[in-house]
Formats: sequence, structure tokens, C-alpha cells
Amino acid sequence: MAMMDTFFIQHAMKAHAEEETPSLEFLKTWQERVEACKPKAILIVSAHWVTSHPTVNVVDHNDTIYDFDNFPPYFYENHIRYEVSVFRFNKKPLCQLKYPAPGAPQVAMRVKELLSKSGFETVHEDRTRGLDYAAWFPLRRMYPDADIPVCELSVQNDMDGRHHYNIGQAIAPLRSEGVMIIGSGGAVNNEAAISQDEGTVFSWALEFEEETPSWEFFKTWKERVEACKPKAILIVSAHWVTSYPTVNVVDHNDTIYDFDDFPPYVYKLKYPAPGAPQVAMRVKELLSKSGFETVHEDRTRGLDHAAWFPLRFMYPDADIPVCELSVQKDMDGRHHYNIGQALAPLRSEGVMIIGSGAAVNNLAAISKDKGPIFSWALEFGTWLKESLLDGRFDEVIHFEKALHVKMAHPEPSHFYPLLVALGAAENDAKAHLIHDTWDARCISFAAYRFSSTSIS
Repeated sequence: MAMMDTFFIQHAMKAHAEEETPSLEFLKTWQERVEACKPKAILIVSAHWVTSHPTVNVVDHNDTIYDFDNFPPYFYENHIRYEVSVFRFNKKPLCQLKYPAPGAPQVAMRVKELLSKSGFETVHEDRTRGLDYAAWFPLRRMYPDADIPVCELSVQNDMDGRHHYNIGQAIAPLRSEGVMIIGSGGAVNNEAAISQDEGTVFSWALEFEEETPSWEFFKTWKERVEACKPKAILIVSAHWVTSYPTVNVVDHNDTIYDFDDFPPYVYKLKYPAPGAPQVAMRVKELLSKSGFETVHEDRTRGLDHAAWFPLRFMYPDADIPVCELSVQKDMDGRHHYNIGQALAPLRSEGVMIIGSGAAVNNLAAISKDKGPIFSWALEFGTWLKESLLDGRFDEVIHFEKALHVKMAHPEPSHFYPLLVALGAAENDAKAHLIHDTWDARCISFAAYRFSSTSIS
């Protein structure tokens, strides 16, 4: 077989993900203009998969990962857009698009073999991960039939250019084995600086370390909220979305920088909390006993910023074992409430359960001006507060019926951690509002405590 060329592509800006831009037109004509020879398999190196060590996904079938939040509301509503075939229109929200490419487990293991032979001592396998946005979005334009096996390889933010160049050299033999190697990132990529006619898209990175009221709340957590130090923490993360409930089963938690274009110093912050593998397996046991037939273990994942950022203020010594649990965006509120109910026994075992998400979360609508809270955001936040404090939990579980829900939560992953925490407090739960501030006119930092009996 002829030697395959290697490629670097930009996987499209979020704000233009479905517009007919020149870059997307280029991807659509890939087979005619760039590469007519159909590869046996594709290895795609994703800028959206950051790990401590090189990791490949070893799967037979690739799930489609929606690793983005807060797209403009029209992305989640009926809007004419391309689905799989570039010649066929379909009315379908972007978050329901699929790219069901088969996995390439043999290629994945070959990648691991080549890297190991080239001196990379630690190469991980991920047997649950599918394709993230950096992979499936360009591929669905380039190879719309989704019939080519695809394997994904991670990058390492803590390593340098030479490290990644050496990875490329190590896997070069794949080119003569019919594997197309694609690097999916950006030649110039600063989403914090992009500008649109309607205004400016701003990044939370610039406020990452400001002394905001919400950060002050976290810093005084032990004095104002919970003086008793837990044996372990289970944190339900809005930033870990999987097809099935998944727990990280690790002895030591790496710090995951699951964001782009933050100031350089942010990527040097660490939260080296020990893992809680016993808690993780207990979570799996409780969920399985409660009827959740499929519960995965992830033995490589650390803590994403939905976990480590608040925890480094709340428990800055990083000496409490932490386990993370994912959410399922394709499931509903009842599913996540039931997860919480299944995990309720952990509370009597010294485990603190924290849902890390947001009461109102629409980054596409944030504003830098000092105006009042947007009416839709305030009305949704008020509805949530009153429903929780009045004990109308069934309304909260079915939050998709609430007014302004599509503006308050363009996608539901930031709401689901609240429902897990609520469910874990059991049927006689009492909700307490323990913090209530806003920023950018539409981001709520409200925090709630759920207990089985009233607290003073």
C-alpha cells in the first residue's frame, strides 16, 4: 500500500460550527481535493483530549461525545442543518448529531506498541471513550458515511513540542499500514479574543483568580458551611459527560485542564488530591444494586475543573480522597435523581456528595456590562429557589418544563449534578440556600445544601 500522508486540520470554531464557511466547504470536498485514497483506518490526535500520559481509545464502536457547553440556543432547537450526508438536509439539533464510526482497537494497540518501543514508558488505554468534537465534527464532513474505523489519541498539556513531535515519529510506521494520521487542533486558536458583529465573546479565564463573592464563599466553606472533615468526597461533575454512569478508579488524581485559552499560569495550578478507589467501587456497587445495569470504571481520569477548582478553595490541603462521577446528557432528570437515591448510603459512611454544575448557565449570553440580571435568568433562578425551598422536588426533577429552561440551560449537563445531590438526601430532604450571587448577568453561583432534617 502507498505511504499515507499526514494532516493537520482546524476542527471549526464553536460559533460557526454549522455555517457554510470556507473551512467547512474545504472539509466537505476533502476526498475530491485532498485525499482520494480511502484509508483503512484513521488515527486522529485530538486537542480536546488532554491527559497526563499518551492515551488511546480502545473501543469497537465510537460514541459521539458532545464536549461543549452553552452553544447559542438555536443549536439546540429545530434548525435546518446538515446531518450525516453533506447532500441531505435534516432538521436536527446539533447535540443530536451522531458520527457512528467503528472503533479501531487493533490500530489503538498498534499505537501503544509503537510508542512503548520508542521509549514512552506509560501509555494508557481508555476502553470507554468515543470521539470528541475535535474528531467527529471534521470527520463527518470529510468522510460522511462514517464507515472508516477511527482511533483517537490524546495530547499532554504538561509536555512540550518535542514530546509530541517524538510521538509522531514513533507512530510513523502506521502510514505504510493504511492508517491516515490527522492532528485536529488550531494553527491560531484564541477563543477568548474572537469578535462577532453582535459583540464580543468573552472568556471566564480572565476572571479565574479574581476575588469574587463566589470564590470567597468557597474559601470560607469549612467555617461557614461544613466544619466536619469528610472521609472522602464524591463529586458529580457537569464537565464529565458519558453514555453510562462512570467513576474514576484511581489512587492519585491528576489535574485535568479541560478548557482552552486560559492565561498560562492557570495550567500550572495543581490539586493533587488522592483518589478514592474504594469509594468508586462502592458507587458502582450501589448503582448496580439499584438497577443501573451498566456502570463503567475509568482507571486513568483525574479531576476536571468542575471538581478541582472549587475543591482547592474548599479544602486547599488536598488531603481528602476524591472520586468523580459522570453525568449522562442523553438521559433525563429522573435518571440523575435516581442515581442520587442509589448513592444515599454513602452519606452514613463519611462520604460527602457534591454536585458541581450551575443553577443557571448560559455562557453564550454572558455580558461584561454591569446591568441587571437578564429577566429570563432571574425568573428561572427564582423558580428553582422557590421550588427547592418549598419542597416541590418533582417540579425540579422535571425541570425541562420550566419557563426559560432553554435559555437558562441550553444543554442540561450543568443542571444534572444538582439532581444527584438532591436524590442522595432521600425522600425527606430539606433544601437550604447557602450562597446566592450572580455574574455576567446570566451566570448563577447559587449553592444549596440538602439534608434529611432541618439545620439551624
